[in-house]
Amino acid sequence: MNHFANVCRKRLNRKKENKVQSVEMSENSVDSTVIDSLQILNICTIENNEQKKKPRRWYVNVSICERKLKFKVDTGAECNMLMEEAYHRLPVKPTLQPTKVLLCAYLSKRLIRLLGKITVPYDEKLSFDYYIVRSEDRVDNLLCLETAEDIGLSKRMETVDLVENNQDLFQGLGKLPGTCKIVLDPTVKPVVARRRRFAHSILPRLKTMLSEMEKIGVIRKVTKPTNWVS
Repeated sequence: MNHFANVCRKRLNRKKENKVQSVEMSENSVDSTVIDSLQILNICTIENNEQKKKPRRWYVNVSICERKLKFKVDTGAECNMLMEEAYHRLPVKPTLQPTKVLLCAYLSKRLIRLLGKITVPYDEKLSFDYYIVRSEDRVDNLLCLETAEDIGLSKRMETVDLVENNQDLFQGLGKLPGTCKIVLDPTVKPVVARRRRFAHSILPRLKTMLSEMEKIGVIRKVTKPTNWVS
């Protein structure tokens, strides 16, 4: 009795639980009931400035409202980010506009709420939006990919002709000097893999490839039984 209704309730509850789990519950998190009405933008890194060991990063100084600020260039970010303290130190503060955007860091479930956004002119033709992050998050000011490209910091390369530009590195078998010794564990039982089946239509090409590999020394023909067959 009522089996269908019970199962349906469980499925609905499971969906709700999964939705809540996608947001880390903290002071900066957002009620899951309003997530659907907000836009979520991704940023690649939001490391804490107090970390002692840091990998190599790319920082630039950018002038905003007559003040030079240090920004981290993040080509994986979808928006520019400015810390609350940096915004309050600006000699001329642009109007803080409300926003429905949330920031989500790479490999993180926590969503970052913002104070708002500002629009700052860069030159006579360009202007950029900066999302103001609350001071408790303590992250770097960030320049996104689009901004980095527009101001000439980054250049997009659609194709990279590695083979064409390095012909001398892509010729022959590519053997390295010296001999590599592979030590097998004597306690491991040898395995004879089952022969693979191939479509009749590709057999001529397969035979040609095997002959070429044998000719250049990649493989060697074996006519007697062996303990290992792969």
